Amino acid sequence: MVRQLVRKPLFWIGFFYIFLWLAGSFAYLWIWHNHIPIADLTLNTQHRIAARPPYPPQQFPPLGADDFAQSIFIVVLIGAKFTLGFAILIAWLRVVLAAIIGVAFRLWIPKIGRIVLAPFESLSYFPIALLAYFILQWVLFQDARMHENHFSYGFWARTWITVAVLTLIALPNTAQTLYNETDHLLQKEFIESAKVLGGGRWHLVRKHLQPYLFPRLVLVFVREIVQVLLLMAHLGLFNLAIGGILMKDNMFSHEAPYSLSNDWGGLIGAYWHFLWTTYPYLALIPIVLVTLAILSVKAVLLAVQQVVEQDVGGGLSKSAKYKQRTADATAVGNGPLSFEPVTDPDRQAYGMG
Repeated sequence: MVRQLVRKPLFWIGFFYIFLWLAGSFAYLWIWHNHIPIADLTLNTQHRIAARPPYPPQQFPPLGADDFAQSIFIVVLIGAKFTLGFAILIAWLRVVLAAIIGVAFRLWIPKIGRIVLAPFESLSYFPIALLAYFILQWVLFQDARMHENHFSYGFWARTWITVAVLTLIALPNTAQTLYNETDHLLQKEFIESAKVLGGGRWHLVRKHLQPYLFPRLVLVFVREIVQVLLLMAHLGLFNLAIGGILMKDNMFSHEAPYSLSNDWGGLIGAYWHFLWTTYPYLALIPIVLVTLAILSVKAVLLAVQQVVEQDVGGGLSKSAKYKQRTADATAVGNGPLSFEPVTDPDRQAYGMG
């Protein structure tokens, strides 16, 4: 699957966008320790203030300066690891936990699993961003407002709380999807053949389910990255960001939201009020970055779908396909483990066969 995937141009287009932002963000952390350059006031010949931030890109390249006089490029570069890195982490946690729950419930306790997971299907009709807002708005915003702009929990405590909530909030639906997928695979003939030959549950998982489930898990994983990025953008509009948001005085001496992690979703909310002012580029920059990130992940998703669809076995490796053919052949008595009785015409003629 990997060899076929690296031959797809769509994969490399999406991969390079994500990789370059992540690599640049971590490199800036290691080399410059997330230092954000501050733009100076513009003075005229009489040394009086002629202009103050925000500055447009042509005045403070490459992306301008925001209302806190910070370089927007460095701000979004620092926030890339919190946006893309945590989106990948949350999606991975969702898929791993959902795979364990879905497969375990279907193989070991199918009746209980169906009863437990079925009610959560109704959550798919409820706005997940609104549910996340109700859970996180105290931890990431209201707590500081009630305690003189100081949070009760540390930055990383708030970050991991956010990761846990965004992971668990979509876990039931993802587990239900993988439960149904496992149930569908268990109806295959080669699975029945393996059961007849004495294959246990762990044997089914390792030898038969894993080759089929892995490509589908990759698809679900990439889709979850898109969902997490959208969720982070929606939460940003509610002034919720990874690590939290404080209200600080900007260059206009007005209170404005200030993201502590600079994740792109939080920047959308922090800069949103500039969309209808003379500084619309402040709001458009994080919106464009999140949009390009989603399109990049979608490009990777399309490449993965093409690979899975091109493989007749649904993404199976050659060894897995051989095992499947062996199991099917064994079930009909034509395989290497066939125990059909051998009849001898001469013995039948004497009534001995």
